Amino acid sequence: MPPKLPYRPISDLLEPSRVKKNPFIEARKRAVAGYRRDPVKVRARKLVANAIVRGDLMPLPCSWRVDGHACGKMPTEAHHRSYEAGMELDVQWLCEAHHDILSTAARNKARRRRLGIVPSGTDDEQNGTQ
Repeated sequence: MPPKLPYRPISDLLEPSRVKKNPFIEARKRAVAGYRRDPVKVRARKLVANAIVRGDLMPLPCSWRVDGHACGKMPTEAHHRSYEAGMELDVQWLCEAHHDILSTAARNKARRRRLGIVPSGTDDEQNGTQ
């Protein structure tokens, strides 16, 4: 005879406040929502994707410099240096790992600037952030 399962009222199952949400899934949902929020960035990403399909823009090996040598890994992602009008196709090709490093550094720099925090003894250009 199988063991009896503990009784749970159906109201517990239907009540949304009692359902625990996975924090990783929720963080991903917020990231995707933010990714799609800025129409200027969305437009720039679409222009790059369309240029690749048309053959006007070709992905190149990773251009991240380590000890004077380029990383050279493939496949690469387009990193926008600027989202200004006319600069949408001016991208730096980076492998996923180096794109994450550069994007995280840029987000941290923007967050510090927004909060008015300036770390002592560091220069953003010296650290490689743009």
